[in-house]
Amino acid sequence: MKNLFALTTATVLAATVATASFAAQSGGFIDTAEKISASQGLNIDLVNASSAAVLEVYTLTNGAADQLVSSRDLAAGVHTDLRLSSTKTPTADLIAVLKINDQVVDSQIIELN
Repeated sequence: MKNLFALTTATVLAATVATASFAAQSGGFIDTAEKISASQGLNIDLVNASSAAVLEVYTLTNGAADQLVSSRDLAAGVHTDLRLSSTKTPTADLIAVLKINDQVVDSQIIELN
């Protein structure tokens, strides 16, 4: 019984350390369609963040992020089919930017058809 308790404790401790090390990584990624229609809603297919993050979508002007179109706070983990709202219909290409601790960890350009 004592060995079983020691084994269970070691397993729980190992799982806790593995989870903490994953959460300590400052990374993530965005995966979505590279082209969308201006009339369709803004959906991001997949976002993976190693800790709390912010997903921001900007208009793209001369290759740089310009006006903020939408923003959404995200918890750590995998998020699928994110539907973002905006008060404006985009008229230019967009760039989705994933930030963790105010640092850009990934971005993806989204072209308008």
